[in-house]
Amino acid sequence: MRSFLIHRQVRTTRRRLLMAATATAAASAALVLALTGNAQAHIEPSYLQPAPDTQQLQAWAGTADGQTLSPASYAAVLCVGSTAYVSVHLILTNRPLTTFQAAYWLDSGPWTWTDAFIRTGWDGSGSASFALHGLAAGIHDVMLDINNTPAPGSTYYLNETHNYGGLGIGFACSS
Repeated sequence: MRSFLIHRQVRTTRRRLLMAATATAAASAALVLALTGNAQAHIEPSYLQPAPDTQQLQAWAGTADGQTLSPASYAAVLCVGSTAYVSVHLILTNRPLTTFQAAYWLDSGPWTWTDAFIRTGWDGSGSASFALHGLAAGIHDVMLDINNTPAPGSTYYLNETHNYGGLGIGFACSS
């Protein structure tokens, strides 16, 4: 009798876990659909939009200050209408529990500090994002400069082409 009850409990537990996993997956899918639906409201469907333009972030060649290259770090830019969404991802750097602030240079304009702060975790990873509004239709270029805080000024990470004296991340806006 005891083995029957244990077997029944195991089946019931598996059933509950399966139901919980199914509910979690459904909730996750609903969240993704809701976020996609909200972000894409009154805009072409996501499958018609271009993929974001991405570029590796690299430790500043000027004074790397013991930084690792953290080759997985990157930035991505996606323009929807007249707004460009920029996301910055520092991955497995040797700067754990450090706060950084992002600055950008858009289309040969002045350097602008953002309100995007990146706080790395124990593994040196962290992310932040910001938006650039009111962009005209056409091709744009954004350079990124990720600095330490407080007292920004020590550049730690740049987008790859900027690090080598080139342009920033090129992207296009439709309107």
